[in-house]
Amino acid sequence: MAQFTTPRPARLNEYAEAMAFTDRVFRPGQRGRRIVESQYPHAYRETASYARRLLLMRDAAEGDRLVGCLGVHPMRLRLGAATITAGGIGVVGADPARRGEGIMTRLLEEALPRMREAGHAISILGGDRQRYGWFGWENGGVCRRYLLTRRMLGSPTAADRRLKLRRFDAEDGSMRRRLHRWALGRPHGVEHSAADVRPLYHREGRETWVVEDGKRFASVCLGGAARRNRPYERVDAAFGDTDMVASALRLVMARFRLTQLWAIAGPSAAEADLFEPWAASWQTQDDGMVRILDLPLLVEQLAPEIKCRQRLTGVLLPDLQVQIHDLQQTALLPGGGTTARRCVMTSVQAIQFFFGSRPLRQTALAQQVSRRVIDPWGTILPLPLHVPAVHHI
Repeated sequence: MAQFTTPRPARLNEYAEAMAFTDRVFRPGQRGRRIVESQYPHAYRETASYARRLLLMRDAAEGDRLVGCLGVHPMRLRLGAATITAGGIGVVGADPARRGEGIMTRLLEEALPRMREAGHAISILGGDRQRYGWFGWENGGVCRRYLLTRRMLGSPTAADRRLKLRRFDAEDGSMRRRLHRWALGRPHGVEHSAADVRPLYHREGRETWVVEDGKRFASVCLGGAARRNRPYERVDAAFGDTDMVASALRLVMARFRLTQLWAIAGPSAAEADLFEPWAASWQTQDDGMVRILDLPLLVEQLAPEIKCRQRLTGVLLPDLQVQIHDLQQTALLPGGGTTARRCVMTSVQAIQFFFGSRPLRQTALAQQVSRRVIDPWGTILPLPLHVPAVHHI
């Protein structure tokens, strides 16, 4: 009979074992060593602090054999004037021979209080609603996908051909700082240091190309299917002068004889300006899955962006006493109005309320929550949470 240990943070001397286990679970049949680490080097590194991000679960009845692993990666998400602390979930894996024994459930149940105690207001992950919905995660955030075609972009112009298209040099400190400054200028994203530019844009599964013309600059980060570098299928990030980005895309598509690329972007006007003129079509969809961990902390962190939006719209909102009954958490969402309302909802409804990808009036919440709440607060909420593709874990 199994004797599962309580999931606990990995020690440094267990890191290599954890990475081998992760490759066996998530990259079966693929050749190589530390495949997941090579594809996500910004999240997995052989240091004591990064090892502690991994929760390990063992079976004492089988000599402490490793049977489960889950990664919790601290993230600071930028949302306009707000910064949200989040626990990013990655590599939730159980030994393939031990599936159906509740290993994933135990890992997630252990991770939830740990994330809240660590000061995370929410948790995010990329996963299946049919699987993670049972544990309180719900579709949320906003992602835009633009279909860029050779027909829309056209062939490289004479001016394009005078530009030198070159691969991003990870050793070029000036270029790393330049990419970092552009990323920080976006209203939606993940805070990171200049040192993190190297693992984000120079790794297995992605390649970054750069063009420069004096002080003008553009970069495009591309990737292929199944986390392979090529053939390119998508643009995971693009920075720089709008016209230069278009030039870089034309040059890349011509060099590699591509007929189309999907550009994955956030909800900002700056990114729309880069891709909409050259897109055959575009679509808006959920960015991932979100779970609220600490409602009072979340409301406190969102306050600067809500106030900013109130100033821009000039709308008067009722103060809102939000109660999430399944979490037994309550917080006051200040609106600055003369009236106060009380709103009771589930944690799933709260995710749609704060971070859904559709206007509140177009969701089931419009039938379940009073219009005296939905109508005024629907001018401000939901907020466009977005995690850029290069930061996925």
